[in-house]
Amino acid sequence: MTFDMQPFATVREGFTIRGEKYVPSERRLPFPVIISHGFTGCMKETRPYAWYLASHGIVTYVYDFCGGGLHTTSDGDYHTQMTPLTEIEDLRAVLAYVQGDDRTADGAPACPVLVGCSQGGFVSALLAPEVADQIRALALLYPALCIPDDARAGSMQFLTFDPQDVPDVLAPDHKLWISGDYARSVMDIDVFERIIRYTGDVLIMHGTQDSIVPVRYAQQGREAYEAAGARVTFYLVEGCDHTFYEDYFDEAVPHLRAFLCGLA
Repeated sequence: MTFDMQPFATVREGFTIRGEKYVPSERRLPFPVIISHGFTGCMKETRPYAWYLASHGIVTYVYDFCGGGLHTTSDGDYHTQMTPLTEIEDLRAVLAYVQGDDRTADGAPACPVLVGCSQGGFVSALLAPEVADQIRALALLYPALCIPDDARAGSMQFLTFDPQDVPDVLAPDHKLWISGDYARSVMDIDVFERIIRYTGDVLIMHGTQDSIVPVRYAQQGREAYEAAGARVTFYLVEGCDHTFYEDYFDEAVPHLRAFLCGLA
């Protein structure tokens, strides 16, 4: 199936968020999908998912978080202006845009599925309870549910610091140095208590050899969601590290599509 790409833009507190909408030649699901990228990333990370879904008849939106990475097309400075909390507000703005842009047959606002990769999964999971009546479901791909624990330990990937005295600049000698606000913003978040306030349909997919987000976080997320009454689909990609790539991507995306089609 063929598809067209249409650029879009929306605004959050004076910052322009830029993205791409992928429209299939034949639409097979009544709701669209919004895909959020990971830490330091951009749409380059999420486009392959959009291409795959659009080629199977699913309208898909991807976008760059403001200051989301060094190669973002959206406004905002990665080094000083991005935190997981600003990304929650970016996703909220994109959701509002999509609801206005994509309508049901009777003209009602769309109820998209939120799909998040890594930090984008963390952000999507935190926003979902606040917008539960506006979304169809939640899909978390190798979600970085470890972020608050990592902040409290003073070790967030290449960022190391004293969690009792977070400096204004993290990793000052690294090209990806970032504001201390990034860590401070998540330090007090109880991630599992927060995310289980969403009790709809949830997909969690994770690599068994993930070296950045240990698979136990995905397993704990599954248990927490199920205990709260959510309908959880859980799939482990055997041998895969962080992110789904090459053969692992080919294995994972049919499960994402099956989850989406099962919602129709």
